Amino acid sequence: MITFRVNIPLNIALDKAEPAAPATAWRAFEERWVRRNNVRTLTTTGGLAALVVTLALT
Repeated sequence: MITFRVNIPLNIALDKAEPAAPATAWRAFEERWVRRNNVRTLTTTGGLAALVVTLALT
């Protein structure tokens, strides 16, 4: 969900950014993308941990 609702639209916006000002586009992009990517990583890691625990208990 996070990928489709946040990361992909941000990537598309970055792709359409003005080529003459890449630093400005990157600053607007980076903070939000990194924050959401961290959430995505934590939720995926939590899902993997739940799977491992479930498999270990069965």
